[in-house]
Amino acid sequence: MSRPDLAGLRVLLTRPQGQNDSLRARLVEAGAQVRELPLLEIEPLAETPALRQQIMNLDHYQMVVVVSPNAARVALDLIDRYWPQLPVGIDWLTVGKGTAKALQDYGIAALAPPEGHDSEALLSLPRLQQVSGEKVLILRGEGGRGFLAQTLRERGAQVEFAELYRRVVPAQSAQGLGAAVKDFDPQVILLFSGSTFEHLWQLCQAQGVALDRASLWLPSQRVADQVRAQGLEQVKPMLSLEDEAIVQALGEWHHQVKRQ
Repeated sequence: MSRPDLAGLRVLLTRPQGQNDSLRARLVEAGAQVRELPLLEIEPLAETPALRQQIMNLDHYQMVVVVSPNAARVALDLIDRYWPQLPVGIDWLTVGKGTAKALQDYGIAALAPPEGHDSEALLSLPRLQQVSGEKVLILRGEGGRGFLAQTLRERGAQVEFAELYRRVVPAQSAQGLGAAVKDFDPQVILLFSGSTFEHLWQLCQAQGVALDRASLWLPSQRVADQVRAQGLEQVKPMLSLEDEAIVQALGEWHHQVKRQ
């Protein structure tokens, strides 16, 4: 695979502070100009008796679904407290390959969709077709989508949620919006969740900052459709959320734009 040429491409990264480093390094190496505007801060929720019981009873579930790398990080800290050795006999599943890697680094082998990185892709896995009577624990952030649980329940599973963290807007996001969007004038803004876009949109509306100049790269077709509903047309769903795939896709996009 040839090295992409991103010389002159201005890219804005929006993941939480400290989670942009790997992608930023690859983008800079390929010649891109990069700014960061963290639009989410991950705040672990207080450990309630109910959550503690779910973690202590982890071996009661046939499946554990981890919906994001942030859910994996918080969950693994909790598991460390109560499980000196991991329980056996659990099938671990993740919505995307990045989350699967976070579990793999901890020693947990997890199933992830070969293509796609949303609930719809996860639900297409053979493992989730026959789940009648099985107990499933979904590890997620506060107020996540209900589609996965609803579909599994329709297929006969007993589903519980463990909400591990909330997403908040960092105070510095509002302060840095003008410099990151108006002054830097990014050609591409990478947005890795619907919540991230919503926070950006709210900040732009409050400060009168237009978003119509940048191409908004989004985590799924579903989120892309939601963004188009706001009247924004420069929208591109990402086929993969892995760093190398994003850099390659940006290289192809940048090449096409320069030829126009």
